[in-house]
Formats: sequence, structure tokens, C-alpha cells
Amino acid sequence: MNTIGQRIKKVRLALNLSRRELGEILELNNPDIRVGSYENDKKFPRMAMVDKIANALGVSRDWLLTGKLDEETYDGLHNNNAWFYVYDKFEKPVYLFQFMNALERNQNVINDCLQKEDIIELWNIIETKVQQVQGNIDMLIPPVSVEEYNDWMQQQEEEKEALIQNGDAYIDENGSFHYTE
Repeated sequence: MNTIGQRIKKVRLALNLSRRELGEILELNNPDIRVGSYENDKKFPRMAMVDKIANALGVSRDWLLTGKLDEETYDGLHNNNAWFYVYDKFEKPVYLFQFMNALERNQNVINDCLQKEDIIELWNIIETKVQQVQGNIDMLIPPVSVEEYNDWMQQQEEEKEALIQNGDAYIDENGSFHYTE
């Protein structure tokens, strides 16, 4: 996705919009042709149109122009369930980041829903795949012990307390931890 046209097309398709539908949202004359000319990089939209396209697709103007991922685009793609469609599933580093980030961002929901047996099953899937590819699982770092987890949790709490004491973080009225800006 090196061009604005490629980014427009990728998100449009991820949102399951036709060229005509996007063009109508943008209130264009000849919507098929105009959107097609943008997507094929035959015409570059004016900045006002870039803003309208970004708004319609739920991404930032900067991402459309540069391809540099930002929080607005990341959130917009996630909120529209378009993230995995826009970022190629076969770009392994991106896909692994997506997966790990999704696990981290959904930790509370996952924690509430998964049972111990589910987690063990997921770990077994990972071990099996590593065994198939590598021939052994020696390079896997095993899950931490209860003692290691408790030590880590204590360390996290101590680090939070230090940040709060230094004025680099605070606890809000709901008891949530936040970094100061």
C-alpha cells in the first residue's frame, strides 16, 4: 500500500463498499469513475476531498497521504472490523504484531472468558506448531511459575507506585492507572 489510491481501495474493499457507494457517500458526480481514478492514482484528490475520504473510511488524513499508521487510523480500522483486511494477513511481522496486540488489548475479556483448560489448549497448539516447524520445542520459553508471576506482579506494583510518587502517573477516581502527559 504505497500510494493513496492503494490505501483508499484497500479500506473501501475492507468496508465492503463499491466504488459507487463510496462515491455517493462523498457526494461525487460520476462516483464510479471518480473513485476509480483516485484508486488507480490517475487523479490525486484535493485536500478537502482527502479529508472527506478519510472521514468516510474512518481513517486519518495523514495515513491516507503517507501510509504512516497512527492511533486514529488504528482505532478506526479496528472499530470497523477492517484491520485484518487492510493489513495483509501474509505480512508475518505485521500479523504477529496484530495478534499479540489484540491479545493484549483484549486481556480483560479473554481473562473473563477463557478457562484454564482453554489456555492450556492454546499453549499446546503453539507447542505443536513449533514442534512441526523446528523439530523440537527447546527454544520456547515455558510459561512462568506461580512464584515468578507473583514476583512480576509485585515488581509491576512497585514500578507503578514509583511513577505515581514521581508525578509521572496517577490513579483516577475509578481506580484506573494513567500516565501523565
